[in-house]
Amino acid sequence: MSHSVEYKENLMDVADVLERYSQTLERLVKVTTDEDMKVIYETLRTMSDFLGRSYLVSVNVLKEVNVLFNAIQNLPRKSEYEEIKNMVEKQRENIVNTLIPIKEAFERSVEFENFGREKAKNTNGKVDE
Repeated sequence: MSHSVEYKENLMDVADVLERYSQTLERLVKVTTDEDMKVIYETLRTMSDFLGRSYLVSVNVLKEVNVLFNAIQNLPRKSEYEEIKNMVEKQRENIVNTLIPIKEAFERSVEFENFGREKAKNTNGKVDE
């Protein structure tokens, strides 16, 4: 199933909110004097930062899933594949049927060339080239 653009935008919005929340917590760490609260804010900031990044990873994975989905959708159906396979087989047969006479003619020409060399050798005692 291809995911909609709205779904991707919603994931991006959540990632943006988490990024802003992480930045707010970072500012709180800087202004707070209580060490216990700094630890709490820093922990929350780290968690929200990682969560925001996981949403961005989800967006990238979603893009790749959509690319794969579209590629799969564009693959030929089995009947179309069989039709293409049959067409290729017929083309192959036509090519082979065209090349066989050419090959035979080439082999005959080689025989004639060799026959001519043998005849020249027999006449002169050496091969004329």
